Amino acid sequence: MIEAEELTHHQQTLRLWEAMGTEVAHSEYGGQERRRRVRLLTPESACRLDVITGNQQQELPVTIRDVCINGACVMGDVAVPVGEMARLHPAAVTGSPLDPVEGRVVSCRWRSGRYRVGVQFQP
Repeated sequence: MIEAEELTHHQQTLRLWEAMGTEVAHSEYGGQERRRRVRLLTPESACRLDVITGNQQQELPVTIRDVCINGACVMGDVAVPVGEMARLHPAAVTGSPLDPVEGRVVSCRWRSGRYRVGVQFQP
């Protein structure tokens, strides 16, 4: 087992993001689960997603839906282009000094009246 002191700051940050989850999120597609890590549902928390396109940054309010050490699913009112770099900022209510995490948008789908955006964290 790896001791916390041996982890880099970035690895510790990713583990803290994953620790926000409270219960296992089950796939809606009913097929074989393709994710390497189980996603954990989070209490509905408002976050901010900065989408970085070239030298411009768009700040979007989102709600985090689920999270794992490799990424997160957020819900928002604006479509986000797949492939763009992004920075996910934690909810102010988490009670911990959680750092923002960098990632890439890997999916954006319209679901239940909002956009469901998948962000894969950068290792």
